[in-house]
Amino acid sequence: MPTFQGSTIQKAIETGLKQLGLPRDAVSVEVVRENKNGFLGLMRKPAIVNLKPLEPPIDADPTPSDDPPAKPRAGKKLATALTDGAGKKIASAFNDITTKKRDNQTALAMVQSYLEDITTGMGIDTQVTSERQGNTVTFQLKTDEEGLLIGKHGKIINAIQYLAQTEFNHYAKSKWTIMLDVGDYRERRQATVTRLAER
Repeated sequence: MPTFQGSTIQKAIETGLKQLGLPRDAVSVEVVRENKNGFLGLMRKPAIVNLKPLEPPIDADPTPSDDPPAKPRAGKKLATALTDGAGKKIASAFNDITTKKRDNQTALAMVQSYLEDITTGMGIDTQVTSERQGNTVTFQLKTDEEGLLIGKHGKIINAIQYLAQTEFNHYAKSKWTIMLDVGDYRERRQATVTRLAER
């Protein structure tokens, strides 16, 4: 299946259609990866799509018929409507939505790759592992530069956690909670908050 890239999914599809010399309704589109603007403009990634030419329908009786042409049915009218400009945009958007939802394990792998890209972009050498308990997945980020990754009052790790949650929700079928932890930061923070509350 041919793979094509572009700055957006639509541009990747257009590039593929030009190279294949096919109209939009003659191919099926599989979105491999959506374009990513990266973190603070770093680590940008283009959209990647697979285009598969559709098989032309096989006519069971190729001989012409003497019968008058039948009136188009409602379904054919809808199909005709979907081939005009606005219909193509709707069909394309629907295809993009249905192809971007993947199984949760694939979405977790994409989040792990996303976290590795972010930390590499920050210049922090990090090893990312994950552990699932129920509907909560904790990504453990191991690094020698914990302070840079946590930030003052945990602002950086919380911001990255928000991005990771958004990335997961964008691709996954189920809604799981994504947590990030550096060393035992979350446990230490909870102990500090508990101690302050007991004063």
